[in-house]
Amino acid sequence: MTRHGKPIWIRRIAICCSSGALLGALVLGTGSRIVMRILANIDGREAGFSLEGSLEIMLYGAIVGLVGGALLLPLMSIWRLGRWGGGTIFGLLAYAGTILTLPPHIATTAAPFSNMMPFVLMLFAVPFILYGIALQMIIETRI
Repeated sequence: MTRHGKPIWIRRIAICCSSGALLGALVLGTGSRIVMRILANIDGREAGFSLEGSLEIMLYGAIVGLVGGALLLPLMSIWRLGRWGGGTIFGLLAYAGTILTLPPHIATTAAPFSNMMPFVLMLFAVPFILYGIALQMIIETRI
């Protein structure tokens, strides 16, 4: 099957990957940066900000989002949980995968918060859940 002279599966993969990368940079990257700022305020620290650090977090979010976009398309054909349920589960799966693959220099920044780790993990889960729901909604409407 083709659409505009290209196989439909190429279009679907392109939509999933590009949407995943864009949402990853915006939702995961920016959301994680906001969580870092909240944690710095809770801990009574000066919230450090650098353009280089923010771009690194957004780039990492885009990479995670790209991989997530590529994985969501086949997963959507397996589960039929709807936008909210499927998006939430997918966001949490992406979160688990991200925790397991965090670069060491990013993972060590959580060490000062070891006494409130459940709270920290919960805060960082929020952008991933939002990412999963938004990505599922975009893919459902575009494909």
